Amino acid sequence: MDVSALTSNAPSASPSGTRDPAETFPPPSARIRFTEPDGFLRVDLDPDLEALREVFQQGSAFLSADEQYAMAEGLAAMNVTLRALRERHAVYFAAGAHDDGAGGVASATLTVFVQEPFIPGMNPFELARTSLKAIEAPFGPDSGALIHLASGVAAAAYGVVAYAGAPNDTVPQDPEGKAVFAQARIGLPHPDGECLLLLEMATPYLEHADSYGDILLGVADTVRFGSASDAVAEPEPGGVIASITSVLG
Repeated sequence: MDVSALTSNAPSASPSGTRDPAETFPPPSARIRFTEPDGFLRVDLDPDLEALREVFQQGSAFLSADEQYAMAEGLAAMNVTLRALRERHAVYFAAGAHDDGAGGVASATLTVFVQEPFIPGMNPFELARTSLKAIEAPFGPDSGALIHLASGVAAAAYGVVAYAGAPNDTVPQDPEGKAVFAQARIGLPHPDGECLLLLEMATPYLEHADSYGDILLGVADTVRFGSASDAVAEPEPGGVIASITSVLG
């Protein structure tokens, strides 16, 4: 799928005919392909707000005042979240739900960002090495390491983070009342140093953090970089992977 049809990241020309660097990132040449894991549903990062409002107006006739307020609050929160993801150059966002093996459901989110390197064109190994500190920043020093994936060396880190917010029954809290999540992060440099692909998996189900971390590692190992003319490969049937998704190009 071409992400330029969904977000404002597509390049655009200035009135002078030149391109502002801020408007041309991610670079059009940085086509990225990876496989989606089973149990995850992709969320449109730039939904049709008018269509959502129409659905709300139609559905509100059957809801109580409290339910209407809760629905409107949820839509507003979703819009804020998606806008924040777009501003961080997110190109993919998905929510997953899986059998927890005990009669319940565990969930997680998978987000993919394209980040501009501090020094464009840097050697991929150096880009991975220098990005490691930022990748592990939410968890503290020495929480990450360099790993080798099919597309090259990557920086990876894992840990538990707490966010100020409104925890609910499914989200654990720290002593300060903040929501606690397990998070895994992998930063994979483009072979030409054009950008850094950042994959993040987050779940409030701490007991399943290792499983979701393994899923993220599996997704990262399927990442392929190529030109816009490259054909998208067909996925192998079965296993954890469901389908190939092209998200930039």
